Amino acid sequence: MTLLFADGFDIYADRADVGQTGWFTNNASLDLSTTGGRFGGGCLTATVANNWRCPAVVPIGSTVIICFAYYFNNLPNSTSTFRALVGGSTQGDGRLFSVESNNTGAMRCFGQSGQVGSDVSDVFVDQTWQWIEVKVVLGTTASNGSLEVRVDGVTKFSETGIDTFNNSNSILNSLYFTGRAGGGVRIDDVIIMDGNGSTMNDYIGNARIDTLIPNSNGTEDDWVASAGSQYQCLDDVIGGSNDNTDYVYLDSPGLLDLQMSNIVGNPATIYAVQTRTRVSKSDVGVRTFRTNLLSSASTANGLTKGFPIGYSWLRNGIFEKDPNGDVAWTKAAVDALQIQLEMLS
Repeated sequence: MTLLFADGFDIYADRADVGQTGWFTNNASLDLSTTGGRFGGGCLTATVANNWRCPAVVPIGSTVIICFAYYFNNLPNSTSTFRALVGGSTQGDGRLFSVESNNTGAMRCFGQSGQVGSDVSDVFVDQTWQWIEVKVVLGTTASNGSLEVRVDGVTKFSETGIDTFNNSNSILNSLYFTGRAGGGVRIDDVIIMDGNGSTMNDYIGNARIDTLIPNSNGTEDDWVASAGSQYQCLDDVIGGSNDNTDYVYLDSPGLLDLQMSNIVGNPATIYAVQTRTRVSKSDVGVRTFRTNLLSSASTANGLTKGFPIGYSWLRNGIFEKDPNGDVAWTKAAVDALQIQLEMLS
């Protein structure tokens, strides 16, 4: 597995939804916009210099690639440097690295020991979505790490032999995406990978995360609809799940197949499919389920999850290849894809 984490923020209705899925902030001024994303969907917002954090457990000696879309409402109006982009932390010991901006839009890069290299002028601009890719080698000593940054596909910074190391027990355990005071920023389409495997282990260029919803039933229909057809209980407007207004339910093992909506446009490359499910249980006792992919006659099983008490968004699996032939995804394959809800116990 090389894709560690991906979030396009389209499924969430509010800040509380975001907090259920691994993201964390202790500042109430950091929020979610359901319409401010770069293609009109959801995005994170930050109007103060505080952090949205997401988990990213990566050991020392590894390569991590962080990709995301970033939008300055306004560059800062002071001369002070501020941490406006992305950084990594380790066991509370401070940043292993960060990429920042000053008031002129210049980029500054830092390792564990401080700024690395010189400012790179004229990188960031106001009121424009920019695609940022940060590639870091987490060093095993204070002098064998590296940091490279691309903005809109162009390499803006590259240094080797730098300090991205804290101590022999340190790991990268979170990444933070930071806002700024006075104007605010927006963050969308966050993708985190490591350097392992044969796919998604390096730069992928400007990418986007599309959210698909059920639009018809498949073959298996064991789950019971609270009203109408099963898929009609699950085709809520993106960013607006209605929870107990309509839903499907099951009390014993069973299956439900759902045909999904099609991808908009004709992407040249589809890197992965990720399943997300909003679920809840209404009584005590252990209940488990998984979300599978059905591609032609082939099935790929998702992660086994327990039902929470109270509706929550769960991550159910990342599939970098089409199980029908173990090959790269195509638009035709994704458009024909079915998602299967499987109650296990």
